[in-house]
Amino acid sequence: MRRLFLTALLVMAGSLACGCANRPGKTQSGFLSDYDDLIRVSDAEFARIDAEALASIDALFIEEVRLMVSTTPDGSPISEKSARELTDHVRLALAKSFASEYQIVDGPGEGVGRLRVAITEVKKPATVLNLHPASKLTGAGLGGATIESEILDDRGAQIAALIEPRKGDQFELDTFAEFEDAMDAIDAWAAAMRKRLDSARGKATSRDHPSRTR
Repeated sequence: MRRLFLTALLVMAGSLACGCANRPGKTQSGFLSDYDDLIRVSDAEFARIDAEALASIDALFIEEVRLMVSTTPDGSPISEKSARELTDHVRLALAKSFASEYQIVDGPGEGVGRLRVAITEVKKPATVLNLHPASKLTGAGLGGATIESEILDDRGAQIAALIEPRKGDQFELDTFAEFEDAMDAIDAWAAAMRKRLDSARGKATSRDHPSRTR
């Protein structure tokens, strides 16, 4: 009976994992200043980068971090405490990912990129699918977050933008907290954004793998 239960879980996990390839395309929450020039990068990921404009940026001002949803897709409310923890975690993750190469400043100015970030979806993990390591490793049942972000130059022109859904870390076998997967997704997003900016500016990123910001 136990074997049949685990087999059923794995079949369910596999079907859900395959379904991820059919996620909807670009969503427009209205947060970004411009959606017109975004290009599909993969599945549900869209981006634009003006490498020449980014080359003149040597500091970042985290202008805004906003949570634009009050519930998860299943209708569960996101408490004020959890909302604050999620937006605070965005700032912590960005500081950790960028501080070694980019100065984080307290206001806009010449040569400063104005970074705006919005969390537009927060998913809780499906605990039943994470009870067994094999099902969790498929990625099915993981929670996560979708993030829209952009960098504006000192005149307010968009020089980089990204819409990206990310899941939690399937290698964390002890993840059962309600929004821990979303926190892990934020860490991975911040690390990936750093790599994108480094690549656009012709730099090598010193760290290839994000670690949980605590």
